[in-house]
Amino acid sequence: MKAKKKNKKIKVITVCSIVGLLLIMSAVAMIFPLRPTTSEKEKRELAKFPKFTVSALLSGEYSSDISTWFSDTMPMRDGLISVNNALQSLLGTDSVQRGFQEQTASDIPDAPSGQPATLPIATDPPADATSPAETSAPAPESETAAETPADGPMPVNVQTIGSILVADDAGYEYYNFSQSAADSYAGAVNAVAQKLAGVATVYDMIVPTSMDIVLDSRVREKVASDDQKKAISYIEGMLLPEVRRVSIYDILKAHRNEYIYYRTDHHWASMGAYYAYTQFCAVKGVQPFRIEDCTLQSFDGFLGTFANKDKALAANPDRVDAYTPPGNYVITIRGKNLNVDEGSVIYDESKAGASLKYGAFIWGDNAYSMIEDKAKATGESCLLIKESFGNALAPLLAANYKYLYIIDYRHYTGTITQLVREKGITDVVFCNNVSMTRAQSLIDQLIARIGS
Repeated sequence: MKAKKKNKKIKVITVCSIVGLLLIMSAVAMIFPLRPTTSEKEKRELAKFPKFTVSALLSGEYSSDISTWFSDTMPMRDGLISVNNALQSLLGTDSVQRGFQEQTASDIPDAPSGQPATLPIATDPPADATSPAETSAPAPESETAAETPADGPMPVNVQTIGSILVADDAGYEYYNFSQSAADSYAGAVNAVAQKLAGVATVYDMIVPTSMDIVLDSRVREKVASDDQKKAISYIEGMLLPEVRRVSIYDILKAHRNEYIYYRTDHHWASMGAYYAYTQFCAVKGVQPFRIEDCTLQSFDGFLGTFANKDKALAANPDRVDAYTPPGNYVITIRGKNLNVDEGSVIYDESKAGASLKYGAFIWGDNAYSMIEDKAKATGESCLLIKESFGNALAPLLAANYKYLYIIDYRHYTGTITQLVREKGITDVVFCNNVSMTRAQSLIDQLIARIGS
């Protein structure tokens, strides 16, 4: 009887302790000054407290945004994420596979001949919409790259941790093809090309990830990650003839033994973006600048999104090399929390946290930016439509233009067509990584920015 009473007392104390801890955490969570605004672990800005409007309140968007803000800005969230990752590894719930087993990836169809993708979601035209003019010329074929370098020594330590593969001291993101999302992405690009026909030339650049470019081929062939080259070819096959395809898979593969992707992060490094830039120049028919003529700034100690998952990655940081082409470049940035007038195109991240150093390129992910080359009296204007992979390309692409306008469709609130017409833009470049083309939620955000 005494043992039962003692066990009951222990249970009551345990429950009360848990409830008390939850109450304390809830009270702390309600204190605004304690809520973080950025996450070094996830290398991003966190949700902002929404601005009140009557329409947002009536539609339910305001309460939904408050809920998102509340959950996204939990005090001590990075510490809690680290604890959660450690517990998952300890309990074996983080899909860790010591070594790896040979698996089969899904089949990717060839694009149907003569059937370009159409926009699956209609967009509301603005009141002052104008009709598109006649179409532009078809794209020239891009140049083929040199022979792919051979693999080096076979990786010793290979394991799957959650959504990434770790091979020795480098992480690689898995990729799964979605045909419906791929069609939707191609339809969005086609819609922009149609609406801006006779106004601007549209280019599309899809960036493969390091999984298909850098990973040892003997490991890659046994991994259940879909064929990115075939996926990109499918999407390019769904584009209209007037969309100029900037195919960069082969040129990146030809330079796979160089420092073109980070080991601790999912992004490409600046040299990868440079080789992609040279391929863009080949398609556009202009001369690229030499990398030797650039100004180089380097930032050591970069730990990207993969470093949170594995100690071996965290123990061997990357280096962010940022190149500025010959010229006199200044950047203007407009955003909710950042407004810059004529700043440096490369932001000094030497004293930034380890996870934030990729923000050196054009000051990170901002809704709207504009780079001007003051060394040019006149020149063409270009619009770069991107997510974070486009950040490393932007300073390089600016070399060919007097003005380079940049929008991150995830944050921008205007429309592409209106911006192009207002600024007299003649080239529109889509730069997105292949994983974006499988994410319908991101593609929907892109579609919402098209206009008419």
